[in-house]
Amino acid sequence: MSKSKNIIVTNEFGNKDFLPLFSSEFKVFHFPMIKTVPTNKILDLDNFDFIIFTSKNGIRFFMDSIKEPHKLKFKKIISLGSKTSDYLKEFNINSYFTSPKNYAEVMLEEIKKRDFIKDKKVLLVQGNLASNNLFEGLKKFSIVERLNVYNTLLEKKIFLELEKIILDNDTYTVFTSPSCFDAFILNYEALRTNIISIGTTTTNFIEKKGYKALMTSKMQTYDSLSSMILEYLRERK
Repeated sequence: MSKSKNIIVTNEFGNKDFLPLFSSEFKVFHFPMIKTVPTNKILDLDNFDFIIFTSKNGIRFFMDSIKEPHKLKFKKIISLGSKTSDYLKEFNINSYFTSPKNYAEVMLEEIKKRDFIKDKKVLLVQGNLASNNLFEGLKKFSIVERLNVYNTLLEKKIFLELEKIILDNDTYTVFTSPSCFDAFILNYEALRTNIISIGTTTTNFIEKKGYKALMTSKMQTYDSLSSMILEYLRERK
């Protein structure tokens, strides 16, 4: 008798990000491998012409920490991808520019090509584990300062239920960041599950750790990742 197909998501917020999976015919489990906490750091917004957001987490923690949110109305906002831009609208903030793809290197090239932040004062809002590549690239043509508004912590607790699910079922474990995978392999055997990655950055990290992803989403979004997983599993029912 073949084992049932189970999907495991490891990001922090689970069903909020993966509604198509949780509403599908497959069993889906959420075991968060990371948690984010605020740094409570903030800078004087008067010192910047542009503010760059690269994630919803960055926006959320930034908005929670600033004391004068009305000042954002006078800043030009740059966002990484449409989902980040859409989340800004929940705070009644519109992006001056939205990068067409969710990759920092694409954003950097698009900004450089348009030349609108040349020699401008820029605040780059990120988390502590974000690569420094975007910051280093922006430094070449703007006056940029990086602000880490949140820290990502690895979940070290062992979920006994997760161990049993992986052992007894045909599982497809979804990783949305290198840190999620890093936390997972601390306590679980990654070779026992099918590894699914949200994008090339996460896949490259997985491969550097000596593992192989079964699938990598072409678009680095939760919706694209969900569609890819469901299409794959439905074809193999």
